[in-house]
Amino acid sequence: MDMAIRLLISTREWILGNTISGEVSSENEFPVPSSVPDGATYLSACKIVIVMTAKPGEETGNFPHWKLLPLETGNSFMPDIKFAKLVILINGAVPLALMAWDGYNHRLGTNPLEFITHTTGIMTLLFLLLTLAVTPARKLLGQPWMIRLRRMLGLYAFFYGTLHLLCYVWFDKWFSPGAIVQDTLKRPFIFLGMFGFLVMVPLAVTSTSQMVKKIGGRNWNRLHRLVYLAAIAGVLHFYLLVKADTRIPIAFGWTLLMLLGYRLVNRFFPGITD
Repeated sequence: MDMAIRLLISTREWILGNTISGEVSSENEFPVPSSVPDGATYLSACKIVIVMTAKPGEETGNFPHWKLLPLETGNSFMPDIKFAKLVILINGAVPLALMAWDGYNHRLGTNPLEFITHTTGIMTLLFLLLTLAVTPARKLLGQPWMIRLRRMLGLYAFFYGTLHLLCYVWFDKWFSPGAIVQDTLKRPFIFLGMFGFLVMVPLAVTSTSQMVKKIGGRNWNRLHRLVYLAAIAGVLHFYLLVKADTRIPIAFGWTLLMLLGYRLVNRFFPGITD
């Protein structure tokens, strides 16, 4: 166990180049030697302190027993935002890396282009819903720091949405503006998909801190409520596209409905969600 803890700490410090000095939780516990680099550190997305908890004479090998304790401020953990964003960044890129690997090894099925198009569309919806889930999770869990993860999740939704659109205009319409406009006006699910993507464009453009200052916090919040409209259009687009098995788009729809319901309750009955 001690070796596993030290390995996790060493790996994380290698990634971030962060070494934090030792701490103790009480005077009755062993002080953590300053020469031990893993005396205290951050693990996962929450701030974790490793302290010695063994009584005098109780040692495991050359190291006393260790204990993981959440370091709290008020009712919420103090997170390592940089590491939390790193986790999202890596995991968000995993689906794309897997598709690239399967494509290289010719394991995308009988219709690779359709597989890539559908996968990027599902990832767009998934990250849209994760973006919308940040606020409820932040309030229900009492973790205000989670709001700082919303931008990256939203940008991943736009990223996969762009790939999804690119697959359509490239492989299906070969960048023909006339064919794209005609298909958009003819088929409702294409229209909804285009509408949802166009709604996400200003959200991605104004996602930076500079844009928040430029347009003002209140206007920025109003503009970014359009994310719900983009999610609704995306779910309807997916539902109309699927002709046989509608279980997955219906699951997305119920999830979106619950998130919308939470927002309505939070607005008209804030005491319930606080």
